[in-house]
Amino acid sequence: MPTRRRGGQDVDDDCNQIIDSPQKIYCQPRSGWITQVKATGSYTLPWDINIGGVLQNNQGQEVRATWNYTRVPTTLDRNFAGGNATTTRSVQLIPPGSMFTGRRTQLDLRFGKTFRLPSARRLQVMADIYNTFNSNAPVGANSQAGETPPGINTTFGNNWLQPLNILQGRYVKFGAQFNF
Repeated sequence: MPTRRRGGQDVDDDCNQIIDSPQKIYCQPRSGWITQVKATGSYTLPWDINIGGVLQNNQGQEVRATWNYTRVPTTLDRNFAGGNATTTRSVQLIPPGSMFTGRRTQLDLRFGKTFRLPSARRLQVMADIYNTFNSNAPVGANSQAGETPPGINTTFGNNWLQPLNILQGRYVKFGAQFNF
């Protein structure tokens, strides 16, 4: 499928056929700007106390409504147009790139205290808080094989928009590091 730029957007052009088929109704999906906000920082307070954090605010997942339908036998018992014997087709019910889930915000914090010991030794104790806001935003699972799997069900039906995977809940991790 050829991709070209038009007015700051990528346009995938898959309209090489006459648009009389439900599968080709959205044959030129456009992708615009994706806004992400990421910030990280740390600061050492007096008394050797360290505070650090990572803030991420990402665009939500694209919402799709894919309707899978099956050929109904008719009196002529013909295949779908094009002579293809496949009995199932998929149709997009909403334009790609027109709807997204809510934005996902995640804040991770670290607090640490360093204790100076004799002979240049140090002991640092720390507490990490992941997903401080306890967000339950849907997210795709990590994949090593290309495109990230969806975090929501995009097949139109009773389970449409049901989360498949959500951001891991808030948890705290304690640790210590001894330098000698």
